[in-house]
Amino acid sequence: MATVPGSDQVYPLLGRAHDSLLLDPAHEHGYNVSFPTYLGANFDASTTNFTYAIPAPGAKSKPVELIISFLSPITPTSTLRQSIPVSYITVHVKGSFNVNVYMDINGQWVSGNRGSRIVWELAQRQLGESDKGLKTWKIRRETELLLSEERDQAEWGTLHFTGPSVSSQR
Repeated sequence: MATVPGSDQVYPLLGRAHDSLLLDPAHEHGYNVSFPTYLGANFDASTTNFTYAIPAPGAKSKPVELIISFLSPITPTSTLRQSIPVSYITVHVKGSFNVNVYMDINGQWVSGNRGSRIVWELAQRQLGESDKGLKTWKIRRETELLLSEERDQAEWGTLHFTGPSVSSQR
């Protein structure tokens, strides 16, 4: 989901994260949902890109181009690395004004059973002597069911969702 700072416009990108927002513009913190212009997808053996245009807040600027890239690394010479389910998400933004991008995950990523108890753990790690670091959410079922599935979804393992500890990137 993307927003333009200072506006009440919310632009859903993937999924339905906007369903959790208060959508009453008369309310102090209400949001208006507008759909970005979908410019298409392209993909190859390891990367999928979804491209959108977010309209400018004023008539003088051109829309921002926002690309969400999903990368699943392929290492043909390593069966171990091929067997580890991993994906990297990168957001590329090109334009003359700022946009905020919101991403989230929930317990449905680690269990197909909505009644499962989910354990969340937050870990933070500094990178060297700098003020930069990483935050990682580790998410798993409280009681894992090894080598079993519910609704075609594994019921064991831990999901790691990692990003920069600083919320603003330039």
